Amino acid sequence: MKAIEGACRPLLAMAGATCDPGRQTTAGCDGRLGLYCHPSSRLCEMTSLAEAGAPCGPVDGKFVACKGGAACYRPGMGPGTCIAPVGEGAPCNVDTGPTCIPPTFCERAAGSPTGLCRLRDSARCGP
Repeated sequence: MKAIEGACRPLLAMAGATCDPGRQTTAGCDGRLGLYCHPSSRLCEMTSLAEAGAPCGPVDGKFVACKGGAACYRPGMGPGTCIAPVGEGAPCNVDTGPTCIPPTFCERAAGSPTGLCRLRDSARCGP
């Protein structure tokens, strides 16, 4: 693999700062602060937050993340849906959600994405 030469740039920490989504010409935005680099305006913007059941990902020219422990499940490159995690005994799907609320895990047959949320059995090793 060929190394790519370039300059290290600190992530931008202010909404409205000029950015580069590919981090080629200038720095990207600091996602830890809820910022993303808008691909058209090339400005750092605040990520919007959505409730479970609402659209997420790229929505109406903005980036939308899920709140309250929900995860964004996207079938492709377009928008997805925020899906809240579920508790013990509920159906789960590791590919499309919902996930399980810790400390439960999605117990499923080998090769299957679906199962039920279960607590780990302390009497045996592994999930």
